[in-house]
Amino acid sequence: MASDVPQPGAIHGDNREQELLDYIFDQPNLDNFRGQPGKILATIDDFARTKHHLMNIGATKGDLISSLIAKHRPSVMVELGGYVGYSAIRFGDALRRAGGKQYLSLEINSEYAAVAGKLVELAGLNNIVRIIVAPAHLSLTRLLHDNVIDHIELLFFDHFKDRYLPDLWLVERLGLLKPGVSTIVADNVGRGPTLDYVAYLQADTADKRKKIEQSGARNDLNRTELLQAVQGKSEEAAVTAIENVAGDPSLKYETEVHEFTGRHPGHKTSYGPVQGRPAFNSTPSGNLTNWENITVWKGIPSAASTAGQNRFRFPEPAESWSQTLLAKDFGAVYPSATSGNNDYTINEDCLNLKIWSVADSSDAKLPVVMWSYPAESTAADVLFDGGGMADKGIVYVNYNYRTGSFGCSGNWGMLDQFAALKWIHANIAAFGGDPDHTSITVMGESAGSAATCHIVNSPLTKGLIVGAIIESGVRDPHDPLATSLAEGY
Repeated sequence: MASDVPQPGAIHGDNREQELLDYIFDQPNLDNFRGQPGKILATIDDFARTKHHLMNIGATKGDLISSLIAKHRPSVMVELGGYVGYSAIRFGDALRRAGGKQYLSLEINSEYAAVAGKLVELAGLNNIVRIIVAPAHLSLTRLLHDNVIDHIELLFFDHFKDRYLPDLWLVERLGLLKPGVSTIVADNVGRGPTLDYVAYLQADTADKRKKIEQSGARNDLNRTELLQAVQGKSEEAAVTAIENVAGDPSLKYETEVHEFTGRHPGHKTSYGPVQGRPAFNSTPSGNLTNWENITVWKGIPSAASTAGQNRFRFPEPAESWSQTLLAKDFGAVYPSATSGNNDYTINEDCLNLKIWSVADSSDAKLPVVMWSYPAESTAADVLFDGGGMADKGIVYVNYNYRTGSFGCSGNWGMLDQFAALKWIHANIAAFGGDPDHTSITVMGESAGSAATCHIVNSPLTKGLIVGAIIESGVRDPHDPLATSLAEGY
């Protein structure tokens, strides 16, 4: 779920939700969609693949949750964070087939809820799916107060990640969880604020009590007092009254963590599968609004080793691998790249690249940037971290190549750069990037800007890029000063 106000660089709230609604209702065979949840989900997926990325649960994780619905057959399911209704349609349909009675989708953003409501109605699920617009913790309390629910059999967390633990505590305090009956599912755990959520679930009673005390959560309101706190009050006053409520440390949970191939892994390159990692495990500095959703892959081979007999040769394709490559560490840099800096692994086998992406699907088709670093630098330099661009919906790639006398004699380094671009073009779709030549931009600084010019001018890269950003430090070959500078050098 997202905030009410679109943030700079956000991947939601820029009118794409309304575009989705128009896209579906403009289908020439719209009558065939009525009462057909599967067709609507497929069309939403098609929009996310061809138009704009959407923050939906997706098919893989969706199938797991649907299987839980079929297994536990809940009467009522509650989700926190509905967005445009994808999960409400998928799980509402599953709940109906399992004999359930009501699916409650709690969404804070009224515009998203309006889109979801129209799609739910089109799917023929408005008799089982109810969308409620308000902060989730307020909606939960009011639903109990109004006798809509007295407990929750299946609860789905998919809203603000920093609300997972506070809202869990509220649900505990309200007595909505029944031992042996209730099941909780939470999406995108294992990073940032959700680390505290998972740790709390897995802690013993003493550690839970300590965690609650350290948080400063209020322990002075019981269930009845919480219900009275929302009765007849404005939304603002009611939210304040039930904010930061302590949980019930006596509750014990059996936990399972599933790692999916949607956000981090499942990226099958033409050489083999790779597994990424969360780019950030806590709130980074800077104005990153989607940092929790950014994945980074480090040290992926873009070509074969250039050591030994391959030192002064064209870069050859990398050898393929069958086991999943855990792309968690920066790859080696060339000996001359760091000017004596020993903070990196130095090896002539250095042709590797790093990818940052916010996409949760290989169908996202996000624009791509390839960055070439300046002299005496590496792709691992913190200055060239790709989190900022990924936060703005760009798949960002930087790479290492041969430098100094090893790279400049014979233009080997330039050919390494071309090889990296070709690798990106062939494989970036697996990371949510658009491999079409209209979506790859090359850019660089200083020596990296020269590398960018080489890519632009070479016939070996024709048709692979849409444009270039040359930041500094290069002269056009036809500049008269270029000759004197070359002779002076």
